[in-house]
Amino acid sequence: MLQYRFMALAATAATVVTAKISVQVHRNLEIAKQSNIVVNFHSDEALATHRRRLKGGASRTETIESLVDSLKEHTTKSQASVKSLLANQVESTAVEVATTWIQCSMYIDNAPTDLVQKIASLPEVKSIYEPVVMALGETKSDDKPASPVNDNSKWGIKKIQAPALWAKAIKGDGINVANIDTGVRYTHESLESNWRREYGWFNPYSKTKQLPSDTDGHGTHAPHVINGSFGEHRTDFFLQDTITMWREAGIIPVFASGNKGLKAVRIQVILLRPLK
Repeated sequence: MLQYRFMALAATAATVVTAKISVQVHRNLEIAKQSNIVVNFHSDEALATHRRRLKGGASRTETIESLVDSLKEHTTKSQASVKSLLANQVESTAVEVATTWIQCSMYIDNAPTDLVQKIASLPEVKSIYEPVVMALGETKSDDKPASPVNDNSKWGIKKIQAPALWAKAIKGDGINVANIDTGVRYTHESLESNWRREYGWFNPYSKTKQLPSDTDGHGTHAPHVINGSFGEHRTDFFLQDTITMWREAGIIPVFASGNKGLKAVRIQVILLRPLK
């Protein structure tokens, strides 16, 4: 009986480890014996630490500083075991590693099968999935003069009852609007005199202090409508932890129900999980 119990426990543990690894990563490992992966760690402890530290009446700046500190501390602690596993692997193979603290995740390039399985067996690891790669939509230009805005095109403004807020003199003064895209050409006529200069942009690639730029044009074009759009046609929760942290910091995420407008055959559901 004792032998069967050990066998059952071993089978259960193996099932838990396997369940952490996405189907696509499993396929990659079967075919190529390696895969690019994102390791997602449990982050509830970071939120608990932040909320425990935060004092009543804290300013928004103090709230964000507390949240960032808690996330960075938790990321360092929770990723220590994986970094230990990677110490020899990185030197002996073509494995490359990058980490993020906002959702406590780690990107590993060319991770071999045995490494993926060892990482998945760690209790602090929540899930392992293939990096999400998004293709940019083609940016089209039109030299025709813009048509006058009519009441029919403002139905959304009325739907969210914005005029009722305007009547109370609530017009969004002091709110910063940000986008995540290919960059922004700050000299655009709609932005040149109205963009936030101090801490007004971040370039994760070049990490330079030069002025913001947009080599593609997509990022400058997109923000004329203030909403998020994944450009994906599948259910994916890779951004869920980041969205939770945005809301904790007082940042409002806004997403579109697809990109087809009112003429769409169906409305795409972007977020299926309740926002925390």
